[in-house]
Amino acid sequence: MHEVNLWFCLQEAGDDWEFAEVREKALRIEQLITGFDAHTIKADFRILNGKYYVTLTCFANRPRAHELGIIDSLVSEVVHLLPGSYGLIYERDDERTDFPGHDAFKVTVLARGKLSVRVDPFLSPVSLVVDDEEGMSDGG
Repeated sequence: MHEVNLWFCLQEAGDDWEFAEVREKALRIEQLITGFDAHTIKADFRILNGKYYVTLTCFANRPRAHELGIIDSLVSEVVHLLPGSYGLIYERDDERTDFPGHDAFKVTVLARGKLSVRVDPFLSPVSLVVDDEEGMSDGG
């Protein structure tokens, strides 16, 4: 399975910005995600207390070029239009053999207009537990 969970707070860099400019750029991000067409991706744009937020969830059988393109286009536009944005992208592919390995999350951090990949200290490794027959028979 390929799983991606993304959240970004959209904002300009520095203190010298106009609210109207941020709003216009954030609404361009909203238009971009409105055009996404994939049954395995759900993206959302919200304004909360004057701040702009984007979330995206992807859950697919395997990474596909179409879905990866959608995610890449969103990240590229946010970095380009609103370099003061910050947030996280948690990604897991249960068939991954490269970094960070099988059943581990790759974490991409967006801060100050730059993306960096970090080791996940919280969710990795994912260890799924299947009840054995004994646990199933006693209702537990």
